Amino acid sequence: ANATVAADDTHVYAYFASCGLFCFDRESKLIWEYRLPASKRFNGSGTSPVLAGDRLILNREDDQEKYLLALDAKTGQVIWKTPHGRGGQSFGEATPILWKNQVVLHRHNEVAGFDLDDGQRLWSVPLKTTAASTPVIDDDVLYVTNVADSAVHALQRDTRNGMVRYPTPTCSDILGPLFAVEDVVASADGKHVYVSAFGANAVTSLAVVGE
Repeated sequence: ANATVAADDTHVYAYFASCGLFCFDRESKLIWEYRLPASKRFNGSGTSPVLAGDRLILNREDDQEKYLLALDAKTGQVIWKTPHGRGGQSFGEATPILWKNQVVLHRHNEVAGFDLDDGQRLWSVPLKTTAASTPVIDDDVLYVTNVADSAVHALQRDTRNGMVRYPTPTCSDILGPLFAVEDVVASADGKHVYVSAFGANAVTSLAVVGE
């Protein structure tokens, strides 16, 4: 059970890569279930479900299928299911995030945006990455770490054609240090603040703290 549960005022939503999605009320009564076959992945699953209003979003990537899924949070019925339609290795450790009316996903070799209403793929930015880290958002800038060039990348919401690169030479999207980047959106620049190394087995995502 690697996934973090999602919850609202009345229900808890749990994902188990071995069997599917389950919704419970606050008294632990099962409300609905959405069964899935056991995920076949060498390292297991690392993604978690997220709530988006009345929808529950899950990214599912393994050797059998690769897709982004939206369920009705009240009933467990499928609202939309968008196949990723790309081969290659199955990573999919990152949890989807919400950006305005979009679902943003850090996938193998890309960051992509999907329409929350119908699951349509809206844009993508190529990035040579294993997609282990979940992006973070600060205002209209999205930050994601990348193992290939040991950097933090920033994507402005109105810029669809590329990344503004913030160099952090000791950063990795799988095994890496704890670091901070000062957000200077107006000049599209990032100031390296500090670095504190983790052990060799650390797996981490970014976090935005303060100004």
